[in-house]
Amino acid sequence: MTQDDDLFTNLINNNKNTKTCCGCHLIPNSPELLDYFHIPEWYKYNSHIVYGYRPTSNFKKLTASIFSIHNETFNIWTHLLGAILFIFLFIYSLIDGSNNNIYDNLSVDIFLISTIICFSFSTIMHTYFPMSKKICRILANFDYFGICLLIAGSYVPFIYYTFYCYFKIRTFYLIMLGIITMGSFPIILNHHCPQKIRSLIYITLGLYGVIPIVHKFIVMNHHQENIFLTELCLIGLVAFFYITGVLFYTIHIPEIIHENLFNYYLSSHQIFHMCTIAGAVTHYFAIEYAYKKHINYVCS
Repeated sequence: MTQDDDLFTNLINNNKNTKTCCGCHLIPNSPELLDYFHIPEWYKYNSHIVYGYRPTSNFKKLTASIFSIHNETFNIWTHLLGAILFIFLFIYSLIDGSNNNIYDNLSVDIFLISTIICFSFSTIMHTYFPMSKKICRILANFDYFGICLLIAGSYVPFIYYTFYCYFKIRTFYLIMLGIITMGSFPIILNHHCPQKIRSLIYITLGLYGVIPIVHKFIVMNHHQENIFLTELCLIGLVAFFYITGVLFYTIHIPEIIHENLFNYYLSSHQIFHMCTIAGAVTHYFAIEYAYKKHINYVCS
């Protein structure tokens, strides 16, 4: 046993013997929580997360578990708070854009709604999937669908504003985005699909948005370099957050390094959640930049 293992074991034992220290609230000691080796096979999705699993239970108990510490608490609250944030941004968008072009508003609202749906589906999945094998599969499909919807919905306003005055090209890219997204559903919703293939699809969708911007600059000889570089930097930053999150999620870093230290906090899935929120917020500011740039804009 390593020194880190001794420290972790001592921390757990100390928490079991006290009810007054702050540490007992950070590392759960509930006898109901299970380890990886005592949960059903359908419940297992990451062998490097060993502790902190809730037992299979009913709707009421799983709802109450939102307010307790286990290995899904961080996952639940990151996307729950993310969903609430984007609900407020959506309301603000409706109020702020009430006097502007309806199609300009619609492109932004598609992104905001897709983000709310993605984060809401994720929150529901992480809360209730231990209910049963059937419920787990259904909620996992909703979660996968939400991720694709977020990626696709994110690029609708960017394509819309990138080709603001080029209706045919804009329509082409939006149709292609729809085809790629719809074509990915049968693969990602297949429970026999390897996680790495699913992650590769997410990365491919995440990189799709760079193509229209490069097209606008190179093929169409659009030489407004300052605007182009701003758009490219923003979309590049968004892609960086999304792809980084997927890579952490796929490789299982950091819990693959030490099985005891990341069961409850800062596991790969939690980092993935933080990256999706960072990407979505960055995307919102990028869209706001493009949106305000095109208010009352008249195509020549």
